Amino acid sequence: WNALLRFLFPLELEHPESLCRLELFARFGPVDSEGRLRGGVRGSHVHSNFEIRQMLQNETQQALFSVVEKPRSSAEIIVEQALPRAIAEVYSQTEVRNLLKDVQLDDNGDMKFSEMQKVILDNRRRRLKAILHQDCPTAAKSLGTGRVPFQSTASDALFLGLTQRRLNE
Repeated sequence: WNALLRFLFPLELEHPESLCRLELFARFGPVDSEGRLRGGVRGSHVHSNFEIRQMLQNETQQALFSVVEKPRSSAEIIVEQALPRAIAEVYSQTEVRNLLKDVQLDDNGDMKFSEMQKVILDNRRRRLKAILHQDCPTAAKSLGTGRVPFQSTASDALFLGLTQRRLNE
């Protein structure tokens, strides 16, 4: 547990992307006892924070593409808009504990990695679907407004003169 927390909340970073780091842990973990993500032949390479940042951007982007139910060429704009929000979302230590509270412990008192992985990746899928639903312009219809929000204000201003009653009639 302490190694996971050191990976999610490294002391050298002021604002770590803890939620994306947790999802990266689920895809490429586990981490070593010092909370470092390793890669390469037999784990000989320790990933730097810069490499982890690049990995989490790429992984989050690919996860968004997998959630969007459109051809990749059509989904690129949607993913491009949703990616900053997906990366900016963070969890506190309490939220991480709450997410993983139902994961069973093994004989040593550690959480089973395969169960952690399932919980984290299921949470990621739900989270990204919610972000896409909020960011997608067509979501306005399902929210009951029936109008695309970013066009409504401009169109209201443009049509104001056309919709008002004329005073000289």
